[in-house]
Amino acid sequence: MNIRMSAARIAAVVCVALSSAPAWAGGASLYAEEIVNLGTPTPTHYNDGFVAGIDPITNCIGGTFTTTTIDPKGNATMISHGFIWNRGVVTALPTGTSLQHIAGGVATGIWLSTGQEFMWTPLGGITPMPSRITFTGLSPDGTTGIGCNWAHPMVMMIYNGGQQKFAALPNSAIVSGNSINLAGDIAGQYSFGKQVRAFALIDARKKFVDIGALLPGNVSSVAIRINGEQQVAGYTYDSSNNTHGFIYNPINGAAGVKMLAGLYPRSITLVTDQSEDGYVVGMSSAYPTTNYPVVPVVWDRNGACSSLPSITGWTFLSAGRIANGIVAGEAWHGNHRALFRLTGLIPEEATAGK
Repeated sequence: MNIRMSAARIAAVVCVALSSAPAWAGGASLYAEEIVNLGTPTPTHYNDGFVAGIDPITNCIGGTFTTTTIDPKGNATMISHGFIWNRGVVTALPTGTSLQHIAGGVATGIWLSTGQEFMWTPLGGITPMPSRITFTGLSPDGTTGIGCNWAHPMVMMIYNGGQQKFAALPNSAIVSGNSINLAGDIAGQYSFGKQVRAFALIDARKKFVDIGALLPGNVSSVAIRINGEQQVAGYTYDSSNNTHGFIYNPINGAAGVKMLAGLYPRSITLVTDQSEDGYVVGMSSAYPTTNYPVVPVVWDRNGACSSLPSITGWTFLSAGRIANGIVAGEAWHGNHRALFRLTGLIPEEATAGK
Protein backbone atom coordinates (compact mmCIF):
# COMPACT_ATOMS: atom_id res chain seq x y z
CA MET A 1 0.00 0.00 0.00
CA ASN A 2 1.27 3.48 -0.86
CA ILE A 3 0.53 6.38 1.47
CA ARG A 4 1.27 10.06 1.26
CA MET A 5 3.51 11.77 3.81
CA SER A 6 1.79 14.23 6.09
CA ALA A 7 2.00 17.93 5.34
CA ALA A 8 4.17 18.41 8.42
CA ARG A 9 6.78 16.14 6.90
CA ILE A 10 6.66 17.28 3.33
CA ALA A 11 7.16 20.93 2.58
CA ALA A 12 5.53 22.42 -0.45
CA VAL A 13 7.91 22.43 -3.38
CA VAL A 14 9.89 25.64 -3.28
CA CYS A 15 11.46 26.79 -6.52
CA VAL A 16 14.22 29.35 -6.25
CA ALA A 17 15.12 30.91 -9.58
CA LEU A 18 18.21 33.08 -9.87
CA SER A 19 17.04 35.07 -12.85
CA SER A 20 19.31 38.00 -12.08
CA ALA A 21 22.35 35.96 -11.06
CA PRO A 22 24.98 34.66 -13.47
CA ALA A 23 24.45 31.03 -14.46
CA TRP A 24 26.64 28.40 -12.84
CA ALA A 25 27.34 26.76 -16.20
CA GLY A 26 26.49 27.29 -19.81
CA GLY A 27 23.83 29.95 -19.35
CA ALA A 28 21.40 27.60 -17.60
CA SER A 29 18.96 28.82 -14.96
CA LEU A 30 19.44 27.46 -11.46
CA TYR A 31 16.53 26.02 -9.49
CA ALA A 32 16.51 24.44 -6.04
CA GLU A 33 13.52 22.42 -4.91
CA GLU A 34 12.80 21.01 -1.48
CA ILE A 35 11.85 17.34 -1.70
CA VAL A 36 11.50 16.41 1.97
CA ASN A 37 11.51 18.72 4.98
CA LEU A 38 13.73 17.09 7.63
CA GLY A 39 12.91 19.77 10.20
CA THR A 40 15.16 21.26 12.86
CA PRO A 41 16.78 18.75 15.24
CA THR A 42 16.02 18.91 18.99
CA PRO A 43 17.51 16.89 21.87
CA THR A 44 14.47 14.58 21.87
CA HIS A 45 13.39 14.49 18.23
CA TYR A 46 15.17 14.61 14.92
CA ASN A 47 14.59 13.52 11.34
CA ASP A 48 17.13 12.16 8.92
CA GLY A 49 17.10 10.95 5.36
CA PHE A 50 19.06 10.26 2.23
CA VAL A 51 18.56 10.28 -1.53
CA ALA A 52 19.08 6.78 -2.89
CA GLY A 53 18.91 7.67 -6.57
CA ILE A 54 17.51 9.71 -9.45
CA ASP A 55 15.68 7.69 -12.09
CA PRO A 56 17.53 8.45 -15.37
CA ILE A 57 14.36 7.69 -17.35
CA THR A 58 11.65 9.52 -15.38
CA ASN A 59 13.73 11.91 -13.20
CA CYS A 60 11.79 10.66 -10.15
CA ILE A 61 13.84 10.67 -6.96
CA GLY A 62 13.85 7.89 -4.38
CA GLY A 63 15.21 7.75 -0.88
CA THR A 64 14.51 7.05 2.79
CA PHE A 65 13.10 9.25 5.55
CA THR A 66 13.71 8.45 9.23
CA THR A 67 12.23 9.92 12.41
CA THR A 68 14.00 9.33 15.75
CA THR A 69 12.38 10.11 19.11
CA ILE A 70 14.27 9.94 22.42
CA ASP A 71 12.29 9.40 25.63
CA PRO A 72 13.24 10.82 29.08
CA LYS A 73 15.26 7.67 29.84
CA GLY A 74 17.34 8.13 26.71
CA ASN A 75 15.76 5.29 24.76
CA ALA A 76 15.56 5.98 21.05
CA THR A 77 12.70 4.91 18.78
CA MET A 78 13.35 5.08 15.05
CA ILE A 79 10.71 4.91 12.33
CA SER A 80 11.77 4.77 8.67
CA HIS A 81 10.11 4.50 5.32
CA GLY A 82 11.16 4.80 1.73
CA PHE A 83 9.77 7.56 -0.46
CA ILE A 84 9.49 8.50 -4.13
CA TRP A 85 9.31 12.11 -5.31
CA ASN A 86 7.61 12.74 -8.65
CA ARG A 87 6.97 16.30 -9.90
CA GLY A 88 6.39 17.76 -6.46
CA VAL A 89 4.39 14.84 -5.05
CA VAL A 90 6.03 12.58 -2.49
CA THR A 91 4.68 9.07 -2.02
CA ALA A 92 5.76 7.22 1.11
CA LEU A 93 6.28 3.48 1.13
CA PRO A 94 5.11 1.54 4.20
CA THR A 95 6.71 2.14 7.58
CA GLY A 96 9.78 -0.01 8.10
CA THR A 97 11.03 0.19 4.53
CA SER A 98 14.21 1.71 3.16
CA LEU A 99 14.43 2.49 -0.55
CA GLN A 100 17.89 1.79 -1.99
CA HIS A 101 17.76 2.10 -5.82
CA ILE A 102 15.51 3.59 -8.49
CA ALA A 103 15.65 3.40 -12.31
CA GLY A 104 13.29 2.91 -15.23
CA GLY A 105 10.18 3.33 -13.10
CA VAL A 106 11.31 0.54 -10.76
CA ALA A 107 12.63 0.87 -7.20
CA THR A 108 14.23 -1.66 -4.87
CA GLY A 109 14.66 -1.57 -1.13
CA ILE A 110 14.58 -3.62 2.07
CA TRP A 111 12.33 -4.22 5.04
CA LEU A 112 14.56 -3.06 7.90
CA SER A 113 13.16 -5.51 10.46
CA THR A 114 13.93 -8.61 8.39
CA GLY A 115 16.39 -7.54 5.69
CA GLN A 116 13.95 -8.84 3.07
CA GLU A 117 14.53 -7.25 -0.31
CA PHE A 118 11.56 -5.91 -2.27
CA MET A 119 10.78 -4.34 -5.64
CA TRP A 120 8.33 -1.45 -6.10
CA THR A 121 6.48 -0.27 -9.21
CA PRO A 122 3.78 2.42 -9.47
CA LEU A 123 1.13 -0.08 -10.59
CA GLY A 124 2.19 -3.20 -8.72
CA GLY A 125 3.29 -1.66 -5.44
CA ILE A 126 5.67 -3.72 -3.31
CA THR A 127 6.65 -7.24 -4.40
CA PRO A 128 8.90 -9.36 -2.14
CA MET A 129 12.07 -10.65 -3.78
CA PRO A 130 13.45 -14.16 -3.23
CA SER A 131 15.13 -14.66 0.14
CA ARG A 132 18.89 -14.11 0.47
CA ILE A 133 18.96 -11.64 -2.44
CA THR A 134 20.50 -8.19 -2.02
CA PHE A 135 20.48 -5.61 -4.81
CA THR A 136 23.45 -3.26 -5.10
CA GLY A 137 22.35 -1.51 -8.28
CA LEU A 138 19.90 -1.30 -11.20
CA SER A 139 20.50 -0.81 -14.90
CA PRO A 140 19.36 2.65 -16.12
CA ASP A 141 16.18 1.21 -17.63
CA GLY A 142 15.33 -0.75 -14.47
CA THR A 143 15.18 -4.11 -16.25
CA THR A 144 18.27 -5.67 -14.67
CA GLY A 145 19.49 -5.74 -11.09
CA ILE A 146 23.02 -6.39 -9.89
CA GLY A 147 23.71 -7.74 -6.42
CA CYS A 148 24.35 -10.97 -4.60
CA ASN A 149 22.65 -14.11 -3.42
CA TRP A 150 24.09 -15.07 -0.05
CA ALA A 151 23.85 -18.74 -1.00
CA HIS A 152 26.55 -17.95 -3.60
CA PRO A 153 28.85 -15.43 -1.86
CA MET A 154 31.78 -15.72 -4.30
CA VAL A 155 29.91 -14.49 -7.38
CA MET A 156 27.70 -11.62 -8.52
CA MET A 157 23.97 -12.10 -8.98
CA ILE A 158 22.35 -10.63 -12.10
CA TYR A 159 18.54 -10.46 -11.86
CA ASN A 160 16.43 -10.06 -14.98
CA GLY A 161 12.87 -11.08 -15.73
CA GLY A 162 12.55 -12.92 -12.45
CA GLN A 163 15.58 -15.08 -13.22
CA GLN A 164 18.91 -15.12 -11.43
CA LYS A 165 22.20 -15.57 -13.27
CA PHE A 166 25.65 -15.51 -11.76
CA ALA A 167 28.94 -13.98 -12.89
CA ALA A 168 32.39 -14.63 -11.44
CA LEU A 169 35.78 -13.02 -11.95
CA PRO A 170 38.67 -14.87 -13.63
CA ASN A 171 40.65 -14.96 -10.38
CA SER A 172 37.78 -16.55 -8.37
CA ALA A 173 37.97 -13.76 -5.79
CA ILE A 174 35.06 -12.73 -3.59
CA VAL A 175 33.35 -10.07 -5.66
CA SER A 176 30.70 -7.37 -5.28
CA GLY A 177 29.15 -5.65 -8.29
CA ASN A 178 27.86 -2.13 -7.61
CA SER A 179 26.66 -0.97 -11.02
CA ILE A 180 25.45 -2.39 -14.33
CA ASN A 181 24.87 -0.45 -17.55
CA LEU A 182 22.45 -1.09 -20.43
CA ALA A 183 25.00 -3.26 -22.23
CA GLY A 184 25.47 -5.46 -19.17
CA ASP A 185 28.93 -4.13 -18.26
CA ILE A 186 29.57 -4.31 -14.52
CA ALA A 187 31.73 -2.33 -12.10
CA GLY A 188 32.46 -3.08 -8.46
CA GLN A 189 35.25 -4.39 -6.28
CA TYR A 190 36.80 -7.74 -5.47
CA SER A 191 38.92 -9.14 -2.64
CA PHE A 192 42.68 -8.82 -3.08
CA GLY A 193 44.55 -10.08 -0.03
CA LYS A 194 43.57 -7.78 2.83
CA GLN A 195 42.33 -5.15 0.39
CA VAL A 196 39.55 -4.68 -2.13
CA ARG A 197 40.19 -3.55 -5.69
CA ALA A 198 37.96 -1.77 -8.19
CA PHE A 199 37.24 -3.68 -11.38
CA ALA A 200 35.14 -3.58 -14.54
CA LEU A 201 33.73 -6.40 -16.64
CA ILE A 202 33.15 -4.95 -20.10
CA ASP A 203 32.57 -5.99 -23.72
CA ALA A 204 29.76 -8.46 -23.00
CA ARG A 205 31.49 -9.24 -19.69
CA LYS A 206 34.30 -10.99 -21.55
CA LYS A 207 37.01 -8.47 -20.64
CA PHE A 208 38.14 -8.09 -17.01
CA VAL A 209 39.86 -4.80 -16.12
CA ASP A 210 41.67 -4.65 -12.78
CA ILE A 211 41.23 -0.92 -12.24
CA GLY A 212 42.78 -1.10 -8.77
CA ALA A 213 46.06 -2.25 -10.29
CA LEU A 214 46.14 0.91 -12.44
CA LEU A 215 45.62 3.31 -9.51
CA PRO A 216 48.58 4.91 -7.72
CA GLY A 217 49.84 3.08 -4.62
CA ASN A 218 49.06 -0.38 -3.34
CA VAL A 219 45.76 0.55 -1.72
CA SER A 220 42.10 -0.45 -1.66
CA SER A 221 39.66 1.00 -4.18
CA VAL A 222 35.92 0.93 -4.90
CA ALA A 223 34.03 1.36 -8.19
CA ILE A 224 30.70 3.16 -7.69
CA ARG A 225 29.21 3.50 -11.18
CA ILE A 226 29.75 2.46 -14.80
CA ASN A 227 27.89 4.39 -17.50
CA GLY A 228 26.95 3.61 -21.09
CA GLU A 229 30.35 4.79 -22.34
CA GLN A 230 32.00 2.23 -20.01
CA GLN A 231 33.43 5.06 -17.91
CA VAL A 232 33.85 3.95 -14.30
CA ALA A 233 33.80 6.34 -11.35
CA GLY A 234 34.94 5.45 -7.86
CA TYR A 235 37.46 6.22 -5.18
CA THR A 236 40.65 4.83 -3.72
CA TYR A 237 42.29 5.04 -0.29
CA ASP A 238 45.78 6.33 0.50
CA SER A 239 48.08 5.02 3.25
CA SER A 240 46.41 7.41 5.74
CA ASN A 241 42.98 6.02 4.83
CA ASN A 242 41.94 9.24 3.08
CA THR A 243 39.84 8.84 -0.07
CA HIS A 244 40.62 10.10 -3.57
CA GLY A 245 38.10 10.00 -6.42
CA PHE A 246 38.91 8.67 -9.86
CA ILE A 247 37.38 7.99 -13.25
CA TYR A 248 38.51 5.25 -15.60
CA ASN A 249 37.84 5.04 -19.33
CA PRO A 250 38.87 1.77 -21.02
CA ILE A 251 39.27 3.45 -24.41
CA ASN A 252 42.62 4.78 -23.11
CA GLY A 253 43.82 1.42 -21.82
CA ALA A 254 46.31 1.49 -18.95
CA ALA A 255 46.41 5.30 -19.21
CA GLY A 256 42.65 5.51 -18.76
CA VAL A 257 42.70 6.43 -15.06
CA LYS A 258 42.26 10.09 -14.10
CA MET A 259 42.45 11.10 -10.45
CA LEU A 260 39.83 13.69 -9.49
CA ALA A 261 41.35 16.68 -7.76
CA GLY A 262 39.27 18.67 -5.30
CA LEU A 263 39.03 22.33 -4.36
CA TYR A 264 42.10 22.45 -2.11
CA PRO A 265 45.77 21.46 -2.05
CA ARG A 266 46.39 18.06 -0.40
CA SER A 267 42.95 17.19 -1.66
CA ILE A 268 40.65 14.53 -0.22
CA THR A 269 37.80 13.63 -2.57
CA LEU A 270 34.96 11.11 -2.42
CA VAL A 271 32.83 10.05 -5.40
CA THR A 272 29.16 9.27 -4.70
CA ASP A 273 27.65 8.98 -8.20
CA GLN A 274 28.17 9.37 -11.94
CA SER A 275 25.65 10.28 -14.65
CA GLU A 276 25.20 8.57 -18.00
CA ASP A 277 26.83 11.56 -19.68
CA GLY A 278 29.96 11.42 -17.53
CA TYR A 279 29.40 14.04 -14.84
CA VAL A 280 30.46 13.00 -11.34
CA VAL A 281 29.32 14.21 -7.91
CA GLY A 282 30.84 13.81 -4.48
CA MET A 283 32.64 15.65 -1.73
CA SER A 284 35.87 17.63 -1.48
CA SER A 285 38.00 18.35 1.58
CA ALA A 286 41.71 18.31 2.40
CA TYR A 287 44.16 17.13 5.02
CA PRO A 288 43.96 17.96 7.87
CA THR A 289 40.18 17.93 7.66
CA THR A 290 39.86 20.17 10.73
CA ASN A 291 41.19 23.04 8.61
CA TYR A 292 39.04 22.49 5.53
CA PRO A 293 35.25 22.21 5.23
CA VAL A 294 33.70 19.24 3.45
CA VAL A 295 32.11 20.70 0.32
CA PRO A 296 29.69 19.02 -2.14
CA VAL A 297 31.12 19.20 -5.66
CA VAL A 298 30.54 18.29 -9.30
CA TRP A 299 33.25 17.16 -11.73
CA ASP A 300 32.61 17.79 -15.42
CA ARG A 301 33.53 15.40 -18.23
CA ASN A 302 37.08 16.77 -18.26
CA GLY A 303 37.50 16.17 -14.52
CA ALA A 304 37.29 19.86 -13.55
CA CYS A 305 35.89 20.30 -10.03
CA SER A 306 33.37 22.95 -8.95
CA SER A 307 31.41 23.43 -5.74
CA LEU A 308 27.64 23.62 -5.89
CA PRO A 309 26.47 27.18 -6.54
CA SER A 310 25.50 29.68 -3.89
CA ILE A 311 21.71 30.16 -3.73
CA THR A 312 20.08 32.49 -1.23
CA GLY A 313 18.46 30.52 1.58
CA TRP A 314 20.30 27.28 0.83
CA THR A 315 23.44 25.71 2.29
CA PHE A 316 24.22 22.49 0.45
CA LEU A 317 25.66 19.74 2.65
CA SER A 318 26.01 16.84 0.21
CA ALA A 319 25.77 16.00 -3.47
CA GLY A 320 24.74 12.38 -3.31
CA ARG A 321 23.20 11.59 -6.70
CA ILE A 322 23.22 12.92 -10.28
CA ALA A 323 21.26 12.13 -13.46
CA ASN A 324 20.27 14.20 -16.50
CA GLY A 325 21.90 17.30 -15.03
CA ILE A 326 19.90 16.99 -11.80
CA VAL A 327 21.78 16.85 -8.50
CA ALA A 328 20.12 15.66 -5.29
CA GLY A 329 21.34 15.52 -1.72
CA GLU A 330 20.97 17.15 1.69
CA ALA A 331 20.99 20.83 2.62
CA TRP A 332 19.98 23.45 5.14
CA HIS A 333 17.04 25.36 3.72
CA GLY A 334 16.38 28.43 5.82
CA ASN A 335 16.26 27.22 9.42
CA HIS A 336 15.69 23.52 8.72
CA ARG A 337 17.37 20.57 7.03
CA ALA A 338 15.94 19.20 3.80
CA LEU A 339 16.56 16.85 0.93
CA PHE A 340 16.88 18.85 -2.28
CA ARG A 341 16.73 18.65 -6.05
CA LEU A 342 18.94 21.09 -7.95
CA THR A 343 18.66 21.73 -11.69
CA GLY A 344 20.32 24.05 -14.16
CA LEU A 345 23.90 23.08 -13.38
CA ILE A 346 24.64 21.46 -16.70
CA PRO A 347 23.65 22.89 -20.11
CA GLU A 348 22.90 19.48 -21.64
CA GLU A 349 20.37 18.65 -18.96
CA ALA A 350 17.55 16.40 -20.21
CA THR A 351 13.99 17.57 -19.79
CA ALA A 352 12.19 14.22 -19.50
CA GLY A 353 10.08 14.13 -16.37
CA LYS A 354 10.78 17.72 -15.31
